[in-house]
Amino acid sequence: MDAEIEKLDTSTQSHIRSTQILTSLPQIVSELLQNALDAGATSVEISIDAQEWLCWVKDNGHGIGKNNLDSIGRDGYAGRYSTSKSYAQNLMNAESTFGFRGEVLASAADIGCLEISSRISQSKETWATIVKGAKRLYFGPAIRWRRETPGTVVCVRDAFYNLPVRRNSHPSPAKTWDLVRQEAERYALVFPEVSFSVEDLHQSKQVAPGEKLLRIPKAQSTLAAFRRLYGRALAENVEEISASIETLRMDGFISLASSGSRSYQYIFINRRPTERNELHRAVDSWFSQSTFGRMALNEAGEQDLPGSAEKRPVYCLNIRIPPSDIDNCLEPSKSTVHFKVRLWHWSEVQELTDSGQDQSSVFSFLYSIVHGFLEKHGFLSRARLSMDRARILPVKADVPRKRRRADSADDSGFMEGDVFGQPSSSDHPTSIHRRESTPSKLVVSIGGENEPFTWIDPNTGETFIIDPRTGNSLKQRTHFGGRDAEDTQNYFAYGTTDRRSMKRRDADTATGPTADIPDWLSLAGQMNEAYPRAEKRLNVPSAGLVPVIQLKARLASPEGTRPCEAGFKSRSEQISRQQLLHARVIGQVDRKFVGCVVNPQSGTPSLISESANNRSTSAETLILVDQHAADERIRVEGFLGPLCLGFLYSRSGGTDPKEATPITRFTPPYPILLARHEASLLKGNAGIRDLLRCWGISLQDDPAKGSDRDSSIGSNGDFEQVFVTSIPEVLNDKLRQNNELQALFKGTLGEIQSGTLLIDTLPIPSRQALASKHGWLPALRWCPRSLVELINSKACRGAIMFNDELSREQCERLISQLALTAFPFQCAHGRFVSTPLFVDLHHS
Repeated sequence: MDAEIEKLDTSTQSHIRSTQILTSLPQIVSELLQNALDAGATSVEISIDAQEWLCWVKDNGHGIGKNNLDSIGRDGYAGRYSTSKSYAQNLMNAESTFGFRGEVLASAADIGCLEISSRISQSKETWATIVKGAKRLYFGPAIRWRRETPGTVVCVRDAFYNLPVRRNSHPSPAKTWDLVRQEAERYALVFPEVSFSVEDLHQSKQVAPGEKLLRIPKAQSTLAAFRRLYGRALAENVEEISASIETLRMDGFISLASSGSRSYQYIFINRRPTERNELHRAVDSWFSQSTFGRMALNEAGEQDLPGSAEKRPVYCLNIRIPPSDIDNCLEPSKSTVHFKVRLWHWSEVQELTDSGQDQSSVFSFLYSIVHGFLEKHGFLSRARLSMDRARILPVKADVPRKRRRADSADDSGFMEGDVFGQPSSSDHPTSIHRRESTPSKLVVSIGGENEPFTWIDPNTGETFIIDPRTGNSLKQRTHFGGRDAEDTQNYFAYGTTDRRSMKRRDADTATGPTADIPDWLSLAGQMNEAYPRAEKRLNVPSAGLVPVIQLKARLASPEGTRPCEAGFKSRSEQISRQQLLHARVIGQVDRKFVGCVVNPQSGTPSLISESANNRSTSAETLILVDQHAADERIRVEGFLGPLCLGFLYSRSGGTDPKEATPITRFTPPYPILLARHEASLLKGNAGIRDLLRCWGISLQDDPAKGSDRDSSIGSNGDFEQVFVTSIPEVLNDKLRQNNELQALFKGTLGEIQSGTLLIDTLPIPSRQALASKHGWLPALRWCPRSLVELINSKACRGAIMFNDELSREQCERLISQLALTAFPFQCAHGRFVSTPLFVDLHHS
């Protein structure tokens, strides 16, 4: 019997829709903030009390008239989808406003208690209404929010009172405050003519009024607003953008300075903030292909040393796009934007733009702006400039753009066939499949623009011939003996050469490299023992030699196993941590590796049975252990173990200094210089300070500067000193070098701002978890990336190096210590520690 289809009642429809429109307190504030900006407000005040589920937004906009205010909540749920904003038919996006669906106020009344007080310029009275659910509790003259000027106050109390699960999963109050502050800062950038203020009501009640108050005054432009928010350090030297093409327009700036995080990268679509999307990734890709990461200045206007923290561009761009070309209705926040023209690879954007075939899409428009910035300020190499200026005609390629992982070995630059020069045979299939190389047809140059050109060094006066395609240069000689044109042509021979086709030709034409050596050169070789001539080649048969293997490592396996696939017979083997522990050490090999023999019978029963199905149990596995990678893994876990255990112990509430993170105290405190915005974030967020304290980094309490009392943006200097009182003992030497401690703070704050390091979900482990084997591993989830990189660097610099001679006893100790680590088959930088060679030693 088919069930009868019934229509949901109006209250259920409205409740379901409301829970999807408003998902959190920051989302409620954002929607009310957008309404205030749509009303033409020039001043917006935001107050929030996350503990009491309360927020309100006050503006000086046009206001809501008495009749329109009366319609809200009067007829139950009939007020939904009623709007005063203009919109175009058959379009999902509004023409000039943030929205037009008329759902925010009705949804706020459905999930909380909504109070609206408003006054228009034609009225002498301020009118108010209070709605909760489908019932209007009050309508009449305002009692609490009486106004003397036009404007509106929208207050939401007891938010999500009917959604207890939503409250339990809501971000913490500190995180909620940060999200609201970041939302106000984003809109302040794209609406510089509007002043904003954000206040934490709960903090003000506990301490004093205005204790946690952020004021953002008006500014003349987006650049001026950015400088007031984050200081002039990041935006002292910028390239201001103001360009248009057809229906697209872009305004904003790109800074010549760099930052260690992506927190200062803003792209707005029609003055609406967007989450990180394809446009951000495209800009990162184009900057990464330039020399910006090496040549860009830091916040202090200086170039960092090589190997410093990664540099990321700083930019703020607003792109105006016709509403018909975008779709931002995929989620309630409308921060995810999809575009009408979508290209799946950034190289396609570059090729189509340079060829003049696509100049109107937003990707091509953005590429032309970024490319112009990089070219103007010298972040593109001469070879790259010549390539970009050439007319590029994309032709269908014979090789697909995306390759399988198994085919990636073809690009290694090694020739096909047997390792020792013997021809390949179908009787011996290898793990690398042969594929005939075809000439590349991806790019075709026309007009002779890729011909070599000359360049004169202004310092030395020397002339160089430069290949614009590859960037290779050749010093021009004064005379070539009549062969200058031929030599130049041979040196800059165009076309793609397949490195795999570079086989040894002398095997077919001569018996060895010494076959055609002249008599006088042979005599010189006999007389000069310092540089003897090359020895004759030995004809080594390939049969029975160790095959080429393809490694497939499960590095993070809890069992510590490493499956590998052999070349000739494609059999799969596994090496466990237990087998490595009982391995028989042969000795050092070439002062780079430690040779070991692993018996499969020393592993776990499952591995033994699996091994028995593939090969004889008497066969043994020969492995070569990278001595540097092995010692690096031992050292890095020796450093991380006590540090992570101290972090977890501090999180569990322990107070014993012996079990906490070992620290080194500074006397007097060590000063570091941070940008004003970073210092304010560090001092105003107790969660960040608590995270650093658990890792052994403590700050000096400064009552005079530690509070956020009336922190008016733009009123202080660009930098501020922060005093550090302790650091982890394991990094005492590293953090005292150069500006490593400053970089650690900047990197950690950048991770927190970008959301990659969550501070509102810090663990509270049990004592049993701390006592378990490798119980320190869960702490790595909350370890700042900068801290891990410093530890990896210290472990690498102090580890055993290549060409360090080891005795047999030292080799045995190295292998036994490696087997006790959590990840014995991977070094700190991701390289393989061991290379298995599956050989039947008894048969050999």
